[in-house]
Amino acid sequence: MKIFRSLFTGAGASLRSWKGVLITWLFSLILVSTLALPLRSALNSGFGKSLVTENLRDGFNPAVFMDLGHGLRAIASFFSTGLILLLLIGFLVNVFFAGGLFSSVQKDTGNHSFQEFFRTSAEKFGSFLIISVLMKMIIIFISGIIIVVPLIILTTSSGLSTKTAIIIASISGLLTISVIPTLLLVADYARAWQAANEKHAAFGAIGFGFGESFRSFRSSFPMMLLILIILILYVLFVLLMISGKNPVSGNEAFLLFLLSQLLVFIKIFLKTWRYGSVTALMEANLVKESTKAEAEGNFL
Repeated sequence: MKIFRSLFTGAGASLRSWKGVLITWLFSLILVSTLALPLRSALNSGFGKSLVTENLRDGFNPAVFMDLGHGLRAIASFFSTGLILLLLIGFLVNVFFAGGLFSSVQKDTGNHSFQEFFRTSAEKFGSFLIISVLMKMIIIFISGIIIVVPLIILTTSSGLSTKTAIIIASISGLLTISVIPTLLLVADYARAWQAANEKHAAFGAIGFGFGESFRSFRSSFPMMLLILIILILYVLFVLLMISGKNPVSGNEAFLLFLLSQLLVFIKIFLKTWRYGSVTALMEANLVKESTKAEAEGNFL
C-alpha cells in the first residue's frame, strides 16, 4: 500500500513540476542540436547534390559513405569528438537540473516558478555533482564485476559445460536485477535527502542513501524495480515507434521530429516521476520514524 501511495504521490509531484520537465527537455534539445546541425551541414557538404537520399531511402547503404573519401574521415572525427563533448556537457546539465527536479517534487514545495527551479538547480549543483560522480563510479565498478567478469569467463572458457554456463549467466542476471536497482535507490535517496536539507553534505547524503535503502528495502526495492520495468518497456516502445521510419518529404521528417521530441519529453517526465516517488517514500519513512521516536520519548 505504501508503494502505490508513493507512486501516486510521485506522479502528482511530477505533474506539478512540469516547468522543470519542460526546461530539462528544452536544454536536451539544444544540446542534441549543437551536434546534429553541424553534422548535417558536414554531410551535405560531403555529399553535395548526390542522390544520397534516394540511396538511403530503403535502408542503410555503406557504399554511399565510401564515396566520401577523405570527407568521411573528417566527418567521423568531428562526430566522435562532438559526441564525447555532448556526453560530458549532457552529464553536467543533467546533474544541474536534477537538483531543481528533486527540489520541486518535495512535499512542502510551494513555489514551482522557473526562477525557483533555476535557483535550486544552481544551489544544489556542487553536492549533486559529487553524489552523481561517486555513485556512477560505484555503479560502473560493481556492474563490471557482476556483468563483465562472468561474460569474460563464458567467452574465454571453452571447457565449460552448458549447465555451468547457464548457472553463471543466471547468477549474473540475478545479481544485476538485485544490485543495480539498489544502487539507483541509494543515489535517489541521497539526492532526495540533499534536496531537502540546506546544508551541503554530499558524503552524508550518500551515507543516508545507503542507510535508507536498506532500512526500507522491503518497500523501496519493489517500487524501484517496478519503475525501472516501466521505463524499460517505454524505451522498447520508443524504439518500436521510431525504428523503420524513413521520412522522404519535409513534412514527414518534421512530423517524425515532433514525435521523437514528444517521446523524449515523456521520458523526462517518467524520470521525474521516479524522483518524486522516491522522495515521497523517503518523506513517509521519515515521518514514521519521527512519530515512533516521539512516542518512545513520551513513554519514557
